[in-house]
Amino acid sequence: MVTMEKVNSEQKRGNPWLMGGLVGVVLVVLVVIALPVVMKTKGPHHGSSELSNAKQIYYLLIEFDQDYGSFPSDETAEVHKDDPDGDVSYNDHSFKGEFSNDYLGQLIAGGYTKSEELFYARGGATVNKRPDYDVSSWSKVLEAGECGFSYVKNQSATTAGGPILLANMNRNGLSFDPECYNGKGIVLRADGLARFVKVDPKTGIATYDDGKPIFPNAFDRSHLVFPK
Repeated sequence: MVTMEKVNSEQKRGNPWLMGGLVGVVLVVLVVIALPVVMKTKGPHHGSSELSNAKQIYYLLIEFDQDYGSFPSDETAEVHKDDPDGDVSYNDHSFKGEFSNDYLGQLIAGGYTKSEELFYARGGATVNKRPDYDVSSWSKVLEAGECGFSYVKNQSATTAGGPILLANMNRNGLSFDPECYNGKGIVLRADGLARFVKVDPKTGIATYDDGKPIFPNAFDRSHLVFPK
């Protein structure tokens, strides 16, 4: 015999099938709402950490310039100081060559920083490798993948506004990858201005907001070196 007390108890608990269906509907709604956010997170990188790194590198370049009269170049590769702790004597001539790793490595070899993380920029290198913080010998400084910035060598603090550090370039000519930073590129100029620039989605050519190209007309492309 079913008592009123049992009926009331079942009504209070509710129908388990109905409750399960409601939970399922709520979960589906939450997934639909969250999906665009998740997809955006997995999409192109916004580049804010790289821009911050470029600004910090500029201060190191200025210190270097004060000591050597220019930013890292072929000439300054020959006059590096030893590791400030006296533990490592770097092989100086290794810090010039065909890659930006070679020249920016002078900032580590000269004792201006030990942070390889500063030079990492997503997508700029030919291999996917995060900095390992190992600078115990010259061959370990900014290995392939640990530097993602392109670099324009043979400049100084007196150079008038030309680009010196760039990300993320295509490694062919003067074009950028428009996908890496959501249609933007990163440029640090010799006068200290670091900013995002517009990248044409078809040509990869980067321009400032006023439409002017970031590279001057007389730019010497032989001074531009890409990451290893």
